[in-house]
Amino acid sequence: KIFSYGAELYGGKQILAIGSKAEDPERIAAFIDWLYSPEGVNSNGSQTGASAGPEGLTWDNGADGPALNDFGREVFLTGEGTVPEEWGGGSFFDGVSALNVSAVLPASENPDTGLAFSYQTWPSYAALVETPLSQAWSTKMGGAQNGIEFLTANNQLSVAPGASFTAPADSSQIEAQRNQVKAEIVQGSWQMIFAANEGEFESLWTNLQSKAKGLGYEDVLAFDMENAQAQADARAAVLAEFGG
Repeated sequence: KIFSYGAELYGGKQILAIGSKAEDPERIAAFIDWLYSPEGVNSNGSQTGASAGPEGLTWDNGADGPALNDFGREVFLTGEGTVPEEWGGGSFFDGVSALNVSAVLPASENPDTGLAFSYQTWPSYAALVETPLSQAWSTKMGGAQNGIEFLTANNQLSVAPGASFTAPADSSQIEAQRNQVKAEIVQGSWQMIFAANEGEFESLWTNLQSKAKGLGYEDVLAFDMENAQAQADARAAVLAEFGG
């Protein structure tokens, strides 16, 4: 199966915080709250996250679901677009949020549309950019519109519960051992690739194992396995609390 990291339910590396000396903490809290609203997510999302932009400006939610309107197609398909005066005018991309952070994942569901925030996942967008090649691919893949849809339908996607786990830094000893073992493995691997015959390959392999163990391979492995178990425990805790 294809492994995929799940969304970190307790948050990831980015933090939105209110300073202890903020002059108007209530207003800041209201702004942060807005960033998590459908309007805030669409308006603030970064360009690289396939943010749809403000509803009514770049897209509309009709009877068949959300779809890019004429201006949205101009902006996202050509990379250009002048904002209508009633929206402030100027270049659309000059007005993209400078925060460069998405409060939620682009794949998260917009409660106002029932579909993901990312316009690139909408059926209307798939139809808009459809080509003979994508049609042929979809036919071969049982009607799937994209890779994730195909993998999900065929139970080929393994998603790990999203746990906010950070492995501890290597101690000076582990760091030194890791670097020495790595260098030996890299060198030995290249030598085995160019081995003249099976006998030379096996000799190099045995020699590499011996050198790696002598340099502390087992210590590094034990350290990494301990961290891997801690991460697995954190994932299990998330699954127990949220997965049922």
